[in-house]
Amino acid sequence: MTTPLAARIAREYGTPAAVIDMDRVERNIARVQAACDKVGLANRPHIKTHKSPMLARLQIEAGAKGITCQKLGEAEVMADAGIDDILISYNLLGEEKMARLGALQLKANMTVAANLNASATVGDSFSAPVQVVDSLGNTHTLTVNFTNTAPLTWKYDVTIPGEDLTGGTAGTPSSLTTGTLTFDSGGILTSPTAGTPINVATTTGLADGAADLNIDWNLFDSTSSPLITQYASASTTTGSTQDGIQAATVTGVSLQDGGMLVATFSNGAHRTLAQLAVASISNPDTLLAVNNNQYVVGVGTTTPSIGASGTSTRGNIVSGALEASNVDMATELTNLIVFQRGYQADSKAITAIDQMQQTLLAMNL
Repeated sequence: MTTPLAARIAREYGTPAAVIDMDRVERNIARVQAACDKVGLANRPHIKTHKSPMLARLQIEAGAKGITCQKLGEAEVMADAGIDDILISYNLLGEEKMARLGALQLKANMTVAANLNASATVGDSFSAPVQVVDSLGNTHTLTVNFTNTAPLTWKYDVTIPGEDLTGGTAGTPSSLTTGTLTFDSGGILTSPTAGTPINVATTTGLADGAADLNIDWNLFDSTSSPLITQYASASTTTGSTQDGIQAATVTGVSLQDGGMLVATFSNGAHRTLAQLAVASISNPDTLLAVNNNQYVVGVGTTTPSIGASGTSTRGNIVSGALEASNVDMATELTNLIVFQRGYQADSKAITAIDQMQQTLLAMNL
């Protein structure tokens, strides 16, 4: 029996055709992430179940730490789609693959949020500078030049100062990539499409000796909303980002809520180095006390369940709290006053009873 949906698919797409129920996919992604969150596990799904950058982004947006790829080629596809937290689970051997892996690790990302004036005439131009960082931590200023070539159409040209390139000419910018942006009648970017970042790269080497720049210019945000629009207002930028990191030194290490050990760098960046684990034991009375307020498992102690703090029945790790001050002092002082007043009242009652007894004894005499 042919269902209306099957008939529609056959009519509009032909057969065979792979059809995905996105409502069900999103429910499954959310359910898996919730199960991981409940037990304190970091979720890094393997993309071999779908091999789709779009589905990988949905998993990351749901809370996944990143993704896992089996092959270098899969990782390259995911990186080209703007995904930057990738674990390659299989050994890589050979100079060719090592070179590709090195290039993948050096790939950076940048964005430019801007509006291009819909009232512009052919030939009108607008430029936006973006500062990026190379592999040595030095900065370079790229310039994204937009030129109106037709209604709803703009040409882009990304340049770098000539003096930044090996063999470049000082004062003469060098073009790194060019192309065309197309908008619909509502001012929404239609080409390039979401998931197809523009590669901005140098090929002749940088004058400071750093590795060639290899940057993905993402025209859409994580929700696939365009960052560049064309409305009838002045051409302007509202911001730009890049994920290169300037050279920096560690200025401090701190323990944050949840047990996160976080390093702070001189350039203002923060990086999580590790996370303290917490053990939950169903029969803690069987633990054996040792020196310095430490405990070890006893003969009858159940197997500890180890995970992140605040998950399941595990306690919370609170930063800045000392072991000697693990109570609310205001509450404890209030309770002390209440107990003291109660003791005073009881003492007066005992004194009154004693006096009454002394009086009764005197009357009997």
